[in-house]
Amino acid sequence: MKILKTRFTGTITYQLRYVWLYIVIGALLLGSIIAMPSLTGMRLSEAERASALISVDAELSLANFPYHLLQDLSIRLLGMTPLAIKLPSIVLGVITAILLTLLLNRWYRNLTAFTTATLIVSSVAFLDLTSQGTPGILYVLFPVLMLWLGSQIIDEKPKAITVAALAATTIIAAFIPYMIYFNIAMFVLVIAHPHLRFALRGVSKRSVGMAAGLAAVLVLPLLFFTGNFDFWSLVGPNLDMMQNATATWRQIAGLGQPLSWFSLPVLLLALIGTYATFLDYHIARNNIAFVLMLLTAAASLFWPPLFTIVILLIAILVGNGVGFLARNWRGIFPHNVYATLIALMPLMAFCLMTAAGSISFFHVAPRTIASVHYGANTDYQILAEHLEEKDVLVIEQGTDFYARAFAGHETYGSWQQDNVNGSRIIADRPLTTNRRLEQVLTNSSATSSARFYIYR
Repeated sequence: MKILKTRFTGTITYQLRYVWLYIVIGALLLGSIIAMPSLTGMRLSEAERASALISVDAELSLANFPYHLLQDLSIRLLGMTPLAIKLPSIVLGVITAILLTLLLNRWYRNLTAFTTATLIVSSVAFLDLTSQGTPGILYVLFPVLMLWLGSQIIDEKPKAITVAALAATTIIAAFIPYMIYFNIAMFVLVIAHPHLRFALRGVSKRSVGMAAGLAAVLVLPLLFFTGNFDFWSLVGPNLDMMQNATATWRQIAGLGQPLSWFSLPVLLLALIGTYATFLDYHIARNNIAFVLMLLTAAASLFWPPLFTIVILLIAILVGNGVGFLARNWRGIFPHNVYATLIALMPLMAFCLMTAAGSISFFHVAPRTIASVHYGANTDYQILAEHLEEKDVLVIEQGTDFYARAFAGHETYGSWQQDNVNGSRIIADRPLTTNRRLEQVLTNSSATSSARFYIYR
């Protein structure tokens, strides 16, 4: 038995077992993110249309400026299309998934990091952020990037470039609405935690100087070229507290909401992870979890957009939960590698089934739940398919967006019969006109309904 065990553990297949797992599952999950246009049906919401208009505005908006710069570039290359609007989120979603996996690998063992990354990246919450052409993905990308860079500074002799990159990331993150509170919370934690505070002594003066110089290079040009800037928009609270708190926390499990962010198995693992977190409260990773708990609670009351960092909190809690179960499960078979592998099979099956269920629900829900469907519709595709030369648009909702998207057509926000001379009129509501109603365009993704009226 010992010889057989030695032969098995000495094989390349066994030694590279986690590499194969990461390649296969990573390809599946990243493929799901890249295939987001087909998964979502390329629907556009009002928030996405508003984000696109901000991005193409001639005056740079400092709020969420990294995202709007990318979206502006995407629209310039591909035009004002759903793919161009969503492409920055898809690209940043892939980067976030990779960074999250790298961060979890520094915090946990391979199996725990692999399982946690799979569950989080395949969750409805993460897929939803990745599919939206809005800056929401930044609330996960920047915290994960800062923690990953910070873990490199703490765990090893920090390089000047790493310190400078962390400083740059922190500065840029401050221009994401309410992210300054995350920066402050992490700074207070570093000062308060003995291990983290001691690690700062290893940072050289050269690194600090580079970070300070980079701060000046980043901040001063932004403030100089953007003119009027409303700093209050980055820090000011939303005082509609009870409504915010109720909506945000209920969204987690889908209570009264059409689209739950996390499945019940993931929430159960997070609950187990919460117990494990309190058992090892002295670990720096768990202290970050405690800070995130307080921060998400405050965000649900005062800064709803910042509540998105709950995805990072759930990732830590799920990682703690999976690690707790793996340690106790593996302890049953401490000296038998075959028994250990067989015992871990149910965990792998659970991980794959949960991920597949989340992706499937994310794909099906917009087509079966009317409230989700109408939150983001396919009106752009309907117009693009039916517009003919010299057609005139009468669009009450999203007039500015459609005027830019279909720049070759006259677009009006209200019915002005005297000024409309096109061969046909396509309106998003019935019109009182002498023209003949030729066709009613419908959309049956969730339920049959009239979307546009064509008059000739």
